Order: sequence, then C-alpha cells, then structure tokens
Amino acid sequence: MNLYSSEVGFYIPSFLYMKVDTKASLEKIFGTPIESVFVHEYVHFLQDISTVFGLVNTSYTAEYFKSMASYIRQNNVQKISAPILPEVLKDHMVENELLFFGYCGDGAFISLDEWEIDFVSDKDEVKVRDKKLQKIVLHMRHKLYDTKKEYNFGAIAIMESLACLIERHIYHDDSCSIDNLPYGAAHHIVKALYREMSDKPWLIAAICEISLMAYHPAGIFLLLITCMKRDNFMPGTALDMFNYAKQIKFEDESSMTDLLVSIADHAKKQIDGIFTSKLIKDGSSWFTHLVDESLKLRNSHPCFLANLLEMSSTLAKKRLLKIIDLVGVPLMFNSDDVLFNLGNTIKKYPGIIYYPAANEIFEIFSSGQQIRCRLNKYCESGPEDMEVDANCLSSPWYRANMCPFAVLWKTWDFSGREVIATKF
Repeated sequence: MNLYSSEVGFYIPSFLYMKVDTKASLEKIFGTPIESVFVHEYVHFLQDISTVFGLVNTSYTAEYFKSMASYIRQNNVQKISAPILPEVLKDHMVENELLFFGYCGDGAFISLDEWEIDFVSDKDEVKVRDKKLQKIVLHMRHKLYDTKKEYNFGAIAIMESLACLIERHIYHDDSCSIDNLPYGAAHHIVKALYREMSDKPWLIAAICEISLMAYHPAGIFLLLITCMKRDNFMPGTALDMFNYAKQIKFEDESSMTDLLVSIADHAKKQIDGIFTSKLIKDGSSWFTHLVDESLKLRNSHPCFLANLLEMSSTLAKKRLLKIIDLVGVPLMFNSDDVLFNLGNTIKKYPGIIYYPAANEIFEIFSSGQQIRCRLNKYCESGPEDMEVDANCLSSPWYRANMCPFAVLWKTWDFSGREVIATKF
C-alpha cells in the first residue's frame, strides 16, 4: 500500500521509515518550518503500528514477499523476471491483492478547486470470489470541462484525512487543505451523508480512527455514520464515539480490542518470519516493541489520535511529544539521505536499517520498474562507511560488499540470481 507521497515528505507503510525534504538534522526538527510535515508522517507511522488496517497491511506485505521468495527458491529461478505477479504465486494471493486494494481505495491528489463533488454513492459492491466488497464512491465533475470521474473512498483517504486534521489543528495552516483529496475526503463524505457532523473535526477524526480498526475501514466509516444518523446520535467526546461504536458488530463479530490484539499477534509472527537470521533478528524485536508500546497506549486511550483535536494546539503538541517518548519513532531520512533516529533505538536495535533495504528488494520484485538500490547515498554517508559501486545503481544483487541490501539478498538465499525488470 502506498500513501499519497507529497513533495515535502512521505512515510513507507510496513517498512517503518519516513523521508522529510530538508537538509537539516532531523534531531532538531521541532521549531523548524518542516515540523508539521514530520507530524503528518508520524501520524501515518502510528496508524501503521496501532490499527487493525495498518497491521493487516504489514501482514499482507510480509505474506506477499514470502510468497515471492518461495516462488524464486522452489522453482530455482536464476533470472528473476520482475514484477512477480500474484498470478504466479499461491492461489490465495490473487484474492488477497484484489481484496486489499479494494480496501485501500484511491489515493491520488485531486484539487477541489478544479473538481466538484456531485454526489456520494454507497450502493455498489464488488464481488471477489465468495466475498462482497462495498464501494463508497465520490462522483465528481470538472468545473470547466464536461468531464466526470469517480473517486473510491477507502483506507488511504481515511488515513490521510486523519493525519491532515491533526496537522491543521496543531499548526493552524492550510498547507494540508480539506479542499483537496485525499486529505479532505472524510470531511466531504460526512458533509454529504450527515451534514450536522461536518463542523466537528474531532468527531470526524474519531470516526476515521475507529474505522481503521477494521479490515474494510470505508465500510465501517459508512456504517458508523449511517447508524449515528438513524439514532440521531451526536457524541460529546471521542470516547463517547468509541463507546457507541463498540455496540456495532465489526468483522467476524469480534470486538475492536480482540480483533486488534489478534491482528497484531499475526503481524508480529509474519515479520518474525522475514527477519530470520541472528544478524537481522533484532529488526523483528524492534517491530514487536513498537506494536506492544502502541497497543498499551491504545488500550488506555482508545482514540488517542482524535484526542489531540479535543485539546488546544499547544497541549496537543505536548501530548504528541509524550507519545513519541512512549512509543518511539520510525527511521527518518532527510533530503540528503542522512539517517536519523530520535533516542537510542539504532544502538539498541541495529538491525532496523534492514527495513529500508527490505523495501528496496520488495519494490524491485513487485514493481518491475526499479533496478537500483536507493540507499546508495545513505551507504556513502552512513556510520559504516560502506563502499558504493556501479552495481548499486544498476544491479545491486551483484554487490559483494555486505551492505544492508547484500546482507538480505544473501540471507534470503538469493545469491547468484539476477533481476530482469520488464517494465523498466
């Protein structure tokens, strides 16, 4: 799953790292103009490790990767043709991909200065084998031309909407505008379906956060609004909203708490199955630590992200700093690809550098458009002072030096194999 990547920063779900477009030291990011970008991406990190959907995404990504690796080894593939599509993997991977990307919905940037929303529909369903997937669609019309388009509301729009609401509340600017999609998607859905709620950002944030406690967040988002309108329910706090939502049956009739714990345990096992050797094992330990700490926070404060909008911007910022202290931060690169991590995480879990390296291998296998390792600038300036050569930019699988990419390539038994990128 790819969240919308802005020019000023992005977070990579499942691989636990972000990039911020500044040459400054990220250890001193607070108090700088780029602080709001960090906060937006940090919210995505928290969504990744503390919600059902974020952890399902991690499990899906890990399963997809393990299926690709198994296909390569079992068939003794020496020249790996990329992308490796779900069709050549295990049967269930095709269904998983269709369902998962149906859950994700659209994430493209659309300016509502150019487009207007005609109406929102929620009647269509897509059938994936024996499962039906409800679609929530924004039907749009161009303001100048006779052009129409549809925007599928899903988890990406919900995650971006929540991050945007928090960023706007703390920093009081329009750099993240609800008049653009995906950032304002949740607001416009609420405005279309239950207008009386649309002037309550904290409530929209709470519904977004609660919706992410499900496999199909958009379906739960719609269900909550429909039930609230039917019951003429208007909560006074985010906790009221959470307690109301607990009365509604989610997937498999599981409680939100039980489902989250179950999905978290599964995600930890999936990551443990990737970081297998002793050399990289602490990468798995770090993930377990992050999830455990974030779930402790969610257990005591079920809507801890929406809670930020219930306090002043000053208090919200202080609370966010406390969350950083409690949970931790992802790996962070600045525009020069210098790596930063607040605190002593890298010293405690040195294997965490293998997350961005794993993302490079995953992108090479799954996209068919990448043949280089984008960590070359990090390796040039990193603490290990690794030697960078021409292979980094064109064929990193030939690397002899034990850089993070080469370590994983050897650990996962890909030595001697090369990649043919068919879409490059």
